[in-house]
Amino acid sequence: MNSRVAVVFHSDTGATRDLALAVEQGARSRGSLTRLCSITGPRDGSGTSRAAVTDDLSWADAIVIGTPTLFGGVSAKMLDFLSDARRDVGDDLKDKVVTGFTVAGSANGGQEACLLSLCDIAHHWGAVVMPTGLVPQMRRLGGNPYGLSVTRSKGEAPLPEAATEAAHELGARAAQAAEILFASTRTKGHLVQTNAPEGAAP
Repeated sequence: MNSRVAVVFHSDTGATRDLALAVEQGARSRGSLTRLCSITGPRDGSGTSRAAVTDDLSWADAIVIGTPTLFGGVSAKMLDFLSDARRDVGDDLKDKVVTGFTVAGSANGGQEACLLSLCDIAHHWGAVVMPTGLVPQMRRLGGNPYGLSVTRSKGEAPLPEAATEAAHELGARAAQAAEILFASTRTKGHLVQTNAPEGAAP
């Protein structure tokens, strides 16, 4: 089945947006339906993203969250959006595949802590966290196993090829994870086992 992948991001300098575009392309490479959603709307400058709404998270099988690292954590605007999502769509977030990516201005800017914060949010949702692990694409960027992290200062040159490749891989893996997870029958957004004994309630 074709999974549905929402790439939801906040970008101030354009770096997170550039990664989000590559993540979406990775998901589409597996035939997934995608939504590229900026929480700040058209002002992100991508020309291809839509304004994010919490229903985008409800629609998706996999949610890939992109945020700048701010003081070692998720940006305030992204945190507000994710809090609103929990309030607005509630249990629809349960059982979603969730992973994330972040950009910081320095290698020691708190990227790992930011990604772990995203994992904690997904835990509160009851979602299924998909870590990146130490696949080759991540090793080339420093080997963060919790998600994709990239160091890029404001005004710096375009993303290095290694970052774009890693973002593409992240999107493809999120789509694949959702395909595997939701190969089971789904009712009202929750997983139902297909190997239950005959006549048993799902």
